[in-house]
Amino acid sequence: DHEARTFFLPYSKMERIKDLISRLLPEFDGCIEMEEERQSPSIWLVYLPKVFIYLAFSASVTALVYELWHEYTIIPLIGFAALGAFLLIVKIAVYYTRSVSLGEKMISVADGAFSKKRLFVGYGKIQYIESSQDPIAKRCKIAKGSLHLLASAANQTWRIPYTKEENIE
Repeated sequence: DHEARTFFLPYSKMERIKDLISRLLPEFDGCIEMEEERQSPSIWLVYLPKVFIYLAFSASVTALVYELWHEYTIIPLIGFAALGAFLLIVKIAVYYTRSVSLGEKMISVADGAFSKKRLFVGYGKIQYIESSQDPIAKRCKIAKGSLHLLASAANQTWRIPYTKEENIE
């Protein structure tokens, strides 16, 4: 019976999850209501060069396949279009899913593409944060990083998505 009650959060309604968190983990009470700061629209300036490089590579592979097998002219074109559409859908999903929230007592990091995973960490549990920027991100005043948890048994590191520079500092 005890084991049945320990698995308490899979696919529950949000109100039930909030109630369980407030009763079982009072230090995390209110964390779900933290306002999420979505990625800046300038993230597309960082994403697009990478997308274009990927599409250029895919186009050259498509052209090679087309040259080698003339009888299958439509298949490489359909594959290239499907790959490009899928890449665009994934980037859009990632844009709407990733976020960083800075609360009074904790930070929340959300990540994912087609599902959302949120991490809530109290500031006292953070060992250190690393940040990085490429030249385009630096110009847009955004940075990404990684959050390393203090005394984590698994040496756990969480990726911080692109956010304003001051959020990482």
